[in-house]
Amino acid sequence: STYLSGTYYQLSGTSMATPHVAGLAALMLSRNPALTPAQVKTALETTALDIAASGPDDASGYGLINAPAALQAIPGAPLAVTTSSLPHATEGMAYEQTLSASGGTKPYTWSMVSGSLPGGMSLSSEGVLSGTPVSAGTYGFTVRVRDAASPAATADKQLSLVVDPPLTYRFPAGISLISFPYQPSDPDTTRLLLLGAGEDMAWWDPVSGSYDYYSGGSSLQSVQPGIGYWIKLTSPRDITAAGSLITDAYSVTLNPGWNQIGLPYNYTLPWSSLLVKQGSVTRTIASAASAGWVENYGWYYAGGQYNLVAPSGGATASLQPWLGYWIHADVSAELIFPAPVSASSAAVIATGVRPVVSPRRLPLPRVNLSSWSMEITATGSSGQSDGARLGVAGEGVAGELRILKPPALKDMLYLGIIGTRKGVEALMDSDIRSDTTGNGRLSSRLNASGASQTWEILLNGTGVPGGGVVTLSWDISSSGQKPSGLFLVDADGKRIDMLRENSYTISSVTGVRRLRIEASPDASLEDDGRRGIIRQTLEPDNGVDDGQANENSLRLLSPRQTLTGTTSGRLVR
Repeated sequence: STYLSGTYYQLSGTSMATPHVAGLAALMLSRNPALTPAQVKTALETTALDIAASGPDDASGYGLINAPAALQAIPGAPLAVTTSSLPHATEGMAYEQTLSASGGTKPYTWSMVSGSLPGGMSLSSEGVLSGTPVSAGTYGFTVRVRDAASPAATADKQLSLVVDPPLTYRFPAGISLISFPYQPSDPDTTRLLLLGAGEDMAWWDPVSGSYDYYSGGSSLQSVQPGIGYWIKLTSPRDITAAGSLITDAYSVTLNPGWNQIGLPYNYTLPWSSLLVKQGSVTRTIASAASAGWVENYGWYYAGGQYNLVAPSGGATASLQPWLGYWIHADVSAELIFPAPVSASSAAVIATGVRPVVSPRRLPLPRVNLSSWSMEITATGSSGQSDGARLGVAGEGVAGELRILKPPALKDMLYLGIIGTRKGVEALMDSDIRSDTTGNGRLSSRLNASGASQTWEILLNGTGVPGGGVVTLSWDISSSGQKPSGLFLVDADGKRIDMLRENSYTISSVTGVRRLRIEASPDASLEDDGRRGIIRQTLEPDNGVDDGQANENSLRLLSPRQTLTGTTSGRLVR
C-alpha cells in the first residue's frame, strides 16, 4: 500500500484485509441490493479459500476471499420490468423503443401477455417495440420478461402507448421558406409536395452561391431534415408527415456564406441553444459569433417579408418547426441542433405551431441626441413587401449596427443596402453608422450643401406580380435631431425630399434598380475658431423656387455673432 513516506510499503493484518472484504461486500450488494447482512456474511465465509489451519482460526479467519465464488453464491436480484412509461408515438411516423428489465440472468426474453399494440406495431423477443402506427388512440397491454437461467422466473408489467394524431401542416399559397421537422419516408420533392403546373421549389447551394430550381416533372433533390427550401404554391397545400421523428442531436454542414437551414425536430428550440463545431472545438452560437465563425442571428420568411430571429428578438428568439431559416457563416463548420431534454417531448410540443411574426429589427443600442434612423419599406401592388433600416448613431452609442441580408429569390420583392464586408460587396438589412462628423453635425470646412452620409439601395422587382408597381415609404425616428437634408435619388436622377414626403411610387420595377439616399446633418455655428457656417434654405411665400430667393442661404458669421432682422421667406431647413 502507499505509506506515509510517500513510497509503497508491504503490510499485513486486519487493516489491510478489511478494505478488500468491504469492497467485495459492496460488489455483492450492487448485484442484489436486497441482500441482508447475514446473507453477505454467509457468502463471504463459505466461499473463502482456507489458507492456514483447517477451518476458521485466529490468524487467517475463514481464509482468502474469493470474489467470483462469492458473487455466484448470493441469490440474484428479483427479475423486474423497469420501463415505467413510453414516449408518445405519432400516426404515420416510424416508432422504436427498447424495453428494459433488471435482476435475474441475461439475455432476457420478452413477450406479450394481454392487451393489444397499435396496428402496424410489434414487440420482438429482444424487447424492441417498433413499427408505424396506423391510427391514433391510447393502447394498453401487458408485457412479460423471462430469465435466461430460470425460464420459470418471469416478471410482468402493464404499459400503455399513446398514439398522437398525424403530424400535418398547411403551407400557404405564394412563396414560403420551409423545412421538414422529421425524416420523410419518401424524400422525393415532387411526390412530397405534390408540385403542379406553375409551382416551384428552390434550394440555395452555398458552395456555388446560387439557387438550384425545381423544374416541372423533375425532383430538386432528396429532402433532408435540417435544410431549408423555398416553395411557391398556387394554392394552399396540406402535408401529412410520413417517416420518422428525430429525437437525438442532429447536425448539418455550414459552408462560408449564406446557408439555408431548418429545425429537424417537431418542437421549438431556442436560438441561443444552437452549437457550432469546427474541427474538435464546439462552441455556443454566441461564442462562435465572437470567434468570427458565424453571425449570431438568422432570418425567416413570413408575412410576405424577411424577419429576424436573434437572441434579443423577443418571440422570434426560437426556431420553429416547418419554417426554413438563413444563417451566415464565415468558416466551414458544423451546426448542431441539441437533443431535447426528454425524448417524449419531441412528439407533442410543436403540433400545430404556426409562424410568429414579430418585430423584424434588432433594437438600436443606447441612443443620444445626435442619433437618428429610418425604416424604408418597399410594397408591391400584389401585397409583397420588404424593408431596410439605415441611420447614424451619435457619440455615446455602443458601436455600429450592420446586419447582413440573405439573397433574394426570383418572384420576391427585395430591398437591401449595398455595402461591403471584409472587402467584398454585401447586401445589408440594417446599416447604422457611427457619427464621423462629430455629434451629427457637418464640419465647417466641408461644403455646406454636400452630403455627409450616402447609402446605396438595391431594389429587386424581377418577376414581381402586379405590373412591377412598387411604393417606397419611410419613417424617420430620432432622439432629438434629424438630418437637415435627406434625399432619395432614383436611378434616373430624380430627387425626392424625404423630410417633406413620406412615400415615392415607381410605376415599373421589372428588374434590379439602384437608388441612393443622401443625408446631411445640421451645420454648426462653431468651428475651429475662425469662421462659422450656418446653412438655411429660404423658400418664397409663393412656393416658387427660382434660385434667386436662396442667394442669402449661406452667411458667414464671426464667432458669437447672431442673426438679426427679418426675412421675407419661410424657413424650411
